[in-house]
Amino acid sequence: MSRPATPELRPGQVLRTKALSAWSANPVRLAQRLVREGRLQKLGQGLFAVPKASRFGNVPPDLQTVLAAFLEGAPFVLTGPPAWNSLGLGSTAMWAHSLVYNTKRTGDFMLGNQPVRFRRVRFPENPTPEWFAVDLLESLNTAGLSLDELRPRLVEALQGGRLDPARLRAMAAEYSTAPHRHFLEQAMVSYAAKGLLPYRDLGSGITRALASLPATDLLDDREGWPGRFTGTLEPDGAYRMKFPGKFPENPGPAESQPGDDHCGTGDGPGSHRQGH
Repeated sequence: MSRPATPELRPGQVLRTKALSAWSANPVRLAQRLVREGRLQKLGQGLFAVPKASRFGNVPPDLQTVLAAFLEGAPFVLTGPPAWNSLGLGSTAMWAHSLVYNTKRTGDFMLGNQPVRFRRVRFPENPTPEWFAVDLLESLNTAGLSLDELRPRLVEALQGGRLDPARLRAMAAEYSTAPHRHFLEQAMVSYAAKGLLPYRDLGSGITRALASLPATDLLDDREGWPGRFTGTLEPDGAYRMKFPGKFPENPGPAESQPGDDHCGTGDGPGSHRQGH
């Protein structure tokens, strides 16, 4: 009489029923026997986990491992409140289920004792914090945050270096809606006006110009402080401002210099120099 098949199983491993076909012509029957023997734990949806013992009992399999087996190698990203809260952009409402974006499944499933909601949504191959910030912005209705609550925290994250402005703009261009792209541009204007430039008295005219020209590139150069900036409109349509001087500790109104008016010559074609 032949001996029962004995698959090679690793603690913590998650596999589908069909993976047992390497040891048996009837993988369903083999899976049932291994469950009875305590060598497999049924997770549902055709998935089984190999128990991993600890001093406190069996440890449930890692969700990432379960998802990889369930989606059979298809790309996915685990997002939702845990990922959003890690950005430091404010506490979002916690959900009873995990949220998974993927390219294969849509719907709600129970995987072991973990409810998971799958959505077929576009996402980058290697999601960055900036992408998760855009994902949060696109999910505000379910996250329990408002734009007014998010704006100052987003500016703070940019100032603190937790989010990169260029990557944030790139992620928004590909994965965000037009209204939310506009919101992010406004937040980055606030970041530029309040965080990148330490001089406090920019004036409303400059901030309005920044708001109307989202492609503005601010160059922070503090070698000296002549009390004025240079603004250049480049051929590519970007408006670049340069503060060529050093900001004093207690800056006062800049003194008027000969030739400094609102339409004077600047550093190149299409540029102008303004007194502050």
